[in-house]
Amino acid sequence: MRALELVSFDGPAALRPAAVTEPAADADGIVVDVRAIGINYPDLLMTQGSYQVKPPVPFVPGSEIAGVVRDAPEGSGWKPGDRVAAFVWSGGYAEQVYVPLNAVFPLPAGMDFRTGAATIINYHTTHFALARRGQLAQGETLLVLGAAGGIGSAAVQVGRGLGAHVIGGVATEDQVEAAREAGADEVLVLTEGFSTGVRELTGGRGVDVVLDPLGDWLFGEAVRALAPEGRIL
Repeated sequence: MRALELVSFDGPAALRPAAVTEPAADADGIVVDVRAIGINYPDLLMTQGSYQVKPPVPFVPGSEIAGVVRDAPEGSGWKPGDRVAAFVWSGGYAEQVYVPLNAVFPLPAGMDFRTGAATIINYHTTHFALARRGQLAQGETLLVLGAAGGIGSAAVQVGRGLGAHVIGGVATEDQVEAAREAGADEVLVLTEGFSTGVRELTGGRGVDVVLDPLGDWLFGEAVRALAPEGRIL
């Protein structure tokens, strides 16, 4: 089958078309015909050899996919023709991919393959952070730094879905509209001293939860923007 294979740790420029062996289903996993792939930051790091997971080259990268089940073992709960999305660590940049049973999800009827492939890492990451670690509750206020980026825009949407009032923090005025389109109730440009602006938006109280994927000097300001017993992720 056809695939994109990484031949050296020199970034995406080192991807080459290749013919590779077709995967086979077994008791622990299924085979999916890939219809769409996600391209995310961990994938980029893997092509550079700088991610914590570092397969030897050559290998086929690609961790997020969506497609149609091609082959599945009896009793797996899946059958050929099922529409799915999946996380595979690597191997996704190919016509077919092997997927462990614990890493595949049904694709909702109203969701296309491209959208399905793009939801795996960013949305699972932010849902775990906000719902599991941050214990974000309905009616609380969430501040998302980097709200126009991949993780940030997903966090805005997940926060809204959990019933929070969401303030999106962005780097420049050019990013304000993107944060609003993601669903932020209010948007703030993250200039020096932005915690003062956050407190103005919250009546002086501060926010219950901050999601900070950026760090650096922003972290200190984010801490100052917290309400009593607030949580920062």
